[in-house]
Amino acid sequence: KAVVSTQSTGDGNNVPVELWKKDEETKVQYTPTKPGDHKIRVTYNRKEVPQGTFTVKVLAPCDPTKVQLEGEGLNNAFVNRKTHFIVNATDAGEGDLGVTIVGPTGKIPVDIVELEPLKYSVSYTPEKAGPTLVTVKFSGVEVDGSPVHVEVTDDINPLAIKILTRGLENPIAGEQLKFAVCTAGGGDGDLKVTVVDEDDHPLKVTIGDLDADNKEVTFTPGNHGNHRVTVTWSGQPVPNGDINLEVKKPLDLSACIIGDLTNPIVGKPTHISVDCRNVGSEDLGVEVLASDGTPLKVSIASVGEGQYQATYTATNIGPHKISVKIEDRHVPGSAFTVHGVDPSKIAVNVDNDKSWMVGEPVEVVLSLSEAGPGELGVQLSAPPGSGTDCQATQVSPGVMSVLFTPTAPGEHVVNLTFDDQKVPSTPVLIKVIPKANAGAVVVSGEGVREAQVGKTVVFLIDTSKAGPGVPDVKIRGPKNPIDASPMEIGDGLYEVSYTPVEDGPHIIAVKFADQHVPGSAFRPTVTKGSSAEDVVAYGKGLEEGTPKTEQEFYIDTQRAGQGNLKVEIGGPDGEINHTITQLTDNHYKVVYLPAKEGTYNINITWDDIHIAKSPFNVGVRTPFNPSSVLATGPGLMTGVVGKLSLFEVDCRSAGNGPLNINVEDDNHNLIPVKVNETAPSCYDVSFVPSTAIPHFVTVNYNDFNIKSSPFKVNVLPRPDKDINLGGEGKIRVYYSTTTSSEKIRHNCRFLQNLLERKKVHLREDFEPWIPIDIGMDREERNRIFEKAGVRKTPMLFIDDQYVGDYDDVVELDEIGELDRLLSYCSLKYRNLKTIEEARKADELYRMQAGQIDNQ
Repeated sequence: KAVVSTQSTGDGNNVPVELWKKDEETKVQYTPTKPGDHKIRVTYNRKEVPQGTFTVKVLAPCDPTKVQLEGEGLNNAFVNRKTHFIVNATDAGEGDLGVTIVGPTGKIPVDIVELEPLKYSVSYTPEKAGPTLVTVKFSGVEVDGSPVHVEVTDDINPLAIKILTRGLENPIAGEQLKFAVCTAGGGDGDLKVTVVDEDDHPLKVTIGDLDADNKEVTFTPGNHGNHRVTVTWSGQPVPNGDINLEVKKPLDLSACIIGDLTNPIVGKPTHISVDCRNVGSEDLGVEVLASDGTPLKVSIASVGEGQYQATYTATNIGPHKISVKIEDRHVPGSAFTVHGVDPSKIAVNVDNDKSWMVGEPVEVVLSLSEAGPGELGVQLSAPPGSGTDCQATQVSPGVMSVLFTPTAPGEHVVNLTFDDQKVPSTPVLIKVIPKANAGAVVVSGEGVREAQVGKTVVFLIDTSKAGPGVPDVKIRGPKNPIDASPMEIGDGLYEVSYTPVEDGPHIIAVKFADQHVPGSAFRPTVTKGSSAEDVVAYGKGLEEGTPKTEQEFYIDTQRAGQGNLKVEIGGPDGEINHTITQLTDNHYKVVYLPAKEGTYNINITWDDIHIAKSPFNVGVRTPFNPSSVLATGPGLMTGVVGKLSLFEVDCRSAGNGPLNINVEDDNHNLIPVKVNETAPSCYDVSFVPSTAIPHFVTVNYNDFNIKSSPFKVNVLPRPDKDINLGGEGKIRVYYSTTTSSEKIRHNCRFLQNLLERKKVHLREDFEPWIPIDIGMDREERNRIFEKAGVRKTPMLFIDDQYVGDYDDVVELDEIGELDRLLSYCSLKYRNLKTIEEARKADELYRMQAGQIDNQ
């Protein structure tokens, strides 16, 4: 016999048990009434059976319908991206949770983590895009909402989503708002935008495609106040995806009244009136941009409740943009365009000194190109009897013409305005006089009655009673016209002069106001005459000549009329024979042969009257030869800044002629030159170099440069202080013993040979050659280099002055200057006050040098 008893934990109450025996097995059935542990004991014939006592945990009754599911993993999922959702069974009672997820490739592994009693986090990672089924069971029963269909998509990147908030800057209730979202780089996701007002009421949102990567979001806020815009990408938040908008109340901007939008005058304050009383806001802003985009200063002043005056000053002509905003919103028509104008830039072109005649059109030309766009106003004030009609027309871009025809004499006044502003250079005064009367002109004088060939004749024209105008004169001879221009010599009185060149009939036409004056055309009688003043003599033989060479000149008597030509020529030894050859009717050739140098007097008379410039004094000289001019001296080779440079010029063998000497440095600065004639055609020349750069000496004789001119003079710098090497009265050569230059060693030998040929080594003032690199300290060596101004060896010093290196010495010897330098004079007399002192010193040194040579 078997007995089964149960006890519920805690209260010890037995639970009724029912037994059904079938064959060798017994079925035990009981129904727990409370949750908790239940102890089961099995006996057989009242004895415990092996393993017959055990405990069964009885759970409380559960309600799967109270299980709640939530989380992104039930809405959107992405390939290879872990997602999760929450299962909350806290209100469902005790039970077992079961989750199955099946994707396109089969079951997907699920990870379940109990966050707290009966609340679980379920996570999974899809491996392939496509429909995925999520089944959730609790205590074996599917919960509400299960199974869940999840659409798995490829991977997305919400961080790549960009929100372009342009269009949301000034939200107004009732006005549609738009903004763009760029989805490039975000993957194949889903854009979602929600907008709620401050009462959390959602607004209708429309999303449209701008292109493949850009969306346009549109919505219209119905009320003012705070609105919240949320943007997600496939359920994921995106950067700057939460936007707060403060929507403003709608304004009636059309009620804003703008006045006084006239073109501004440059440099003058311009006012704009703004009436905001019926707009709903007085948050007024006015901005003015000049034609170049520069913002101008604008002041806004209240002139009454809701009424304002904005003031600015234009600085240039051209279009100006005026923006009028209320609460940072343009009023209708803003930005307005006005144009800066500057009447002061209008140029008025009219001859104010001219007197206009009645019936003659008067034109005033205006240049408006620099005044800007504007409206020209013209008003004409005229004396009684003259009309006031005038016309203003454009003759070219930026140029206007004001035209009127006066019908009565007197002052006519033209008043001009530009955009209702007075043009500064107006009014324009026009003086109108009566019409000209050619019949009142009087012509008088010998020139309209008779004239003589070659003589200037004059006549007068009196227009003082004829009104305004200038006489017009035309004169024509038998063959050609004659130039003649009236010259005003008084108020309305003109003088006309002309010179006939041929005899015969002449016609003089005189017009005034395009009408012939009384007596015109005049026909003066023109005859031939005789005038020595009109005889012209010319030619080289009247200017200069050469001994024993035929000289010639020419005489033209064409304009002198009839007369007798006579030529006389006298020289140093008396009258000179000459020949006169008639070339044409009025042209002659005169030839004479001067025998020697001197001045020859040539007398030319016409009817025993000397012609112009007669007698002529002609200088006869032997031809000069610039190549025979000799220029010598150290001043043509070298010099020292601030020290006197000297040379001589000998012109004795060159013939007569002027000597010109010019010295300038390499920068083309002229250097003062002193020239002293020491004997006939012999000159001493001196100058002082200004800078240590090459100087150029130009010797010009009779307008020709002599041989080798211009001479290049190497000018050495003058030391900051005079350096005394102790070589006064001595000849020294400094050289290098350690140089590796073959050329320098050769130059030393050649210089030694040159000086020995001149027996310099035998002179008492010659010192042995001095090495500068052995036995000489650096300071002394640098003093030598500084004194010379160069570092090139060998160096020749005479009388403690640097002469040059081997090449310089050879060049000096070739022109004969080395011997002069060896006498010391060329360097000594630089410190003497006059050239005469230097010359005497030179002679003394040359004498001493000759005595040494004789020894």
